[in-house]
Amino acid sequence: MYNEDSSFIIRIIMKKAIVAATLLSVAAMVHAAQNYADRKAHIVNVSPHVELTQFTFSNEDRDRGRGLSSDTRFIANYSWKNTSQQPIIALEIVMLKYDAFDERLIGSRFIVQGTNSANWSPLQPGQSSSDGSIGFRDEDVYTGIAYVRRVRLSDGSVWRVDDSKLLQELKKVAPSIRNPGNLAPDAKPPAKE
Repeated sequence: MYNEDSSFIIRIIMKKAIVAATLLSVAAMVHAAQNYADRKAHIVNVSPHVELTQFTFSNEDRDRGRGLSSDTRFIANYSWKNTSQQPIIALEIVMLKYDAFDERLIGSRFIVQGTNSANWSPLQPGQSSSDGSIGFRDEDVYTGIAYVRRVRLSDGSVWRVDDSKLLQELKKVAPSIRNPGNLAPDAKPPAKE
């Protein structure tokens, strides 16, 4: 039967549901506001030894998408494949970061020792892997460009990117970046103005 007590309980449940829905939508707006909806992730493959197969970046809440935090940090994810004839001991991936006006922010580096950060055994020919980096805070990155800068092979040799070839390919992949700036990673974050 429907009585006054059940009507009171239904009103309480409805109020709690409305509050929960409001909190979830606010959390979603905070999370979404930290990323450009049309951000661009570009891969420039110039290494004869490693092919980057996937690259994504975004600002995500610290609890990895569960909606429990409004505090965000910058996350980049990479996937790659060994296209060499020998095992790879280490590789360096550089991410060049640009703002909404295509001006360079910073170049960061991610060094993979072996297969990925959880497996330091050499990456075998034809083998693929993936990994990522997590920053300490969010970043206003609109365009990200990832490329392999160096590769250490099992015979001890080190392949290094040719900056002129890198620049040629970068202009093809991301023509909106008229002045890519320094293509190397920054040793430390640039001073704030």
